Amino acid sequence: MLLGGAGLVAIVGLIVWHPTLAASRADWPSARAKILATRISVVGAHESNRGGFATYRAEARVVYTSGGTSRDAWVRASDVMSDRSWLEFWLSQRTSKTCTVRWNPHNPNDVEAVLERNQPQVDR
Repeated sequence: MLLGGAGLVAIVGLIVWHPTLAASRADWPSARAKILATRISVVGAHESNRGGFATYRAEARVVYTSGGTSRDAWVRASDVMSDRSWLEFWLSQRTSKTCTVRWNPHNPNDVEAVLERNQPQVDR
């Protein structure tokens, strides 16, 4: 492992101390977006004494408006994980053609899509 205990404590301390890193994503500006496509991307490959493994994340190609400007971009839609099958299943449950997009107010290029799971329609 590259980071020892002191390095990990320093990183956590920096995140807690630095206001732009500690900002909650739920508080970021947001907009509704149209989902054009989704995919699973390889984020990294890792080696260990027991072999290697890859890490993945879901991404969505979205169209949304921010600051009066229309944007069309591939953005992250999930956390990074090593279980591609789980991500495929998770993504298959999100069939809505719209989502919420939110971005870091301190770095507008840091964007994420919040994909919703379709809710069954209830007749009343």
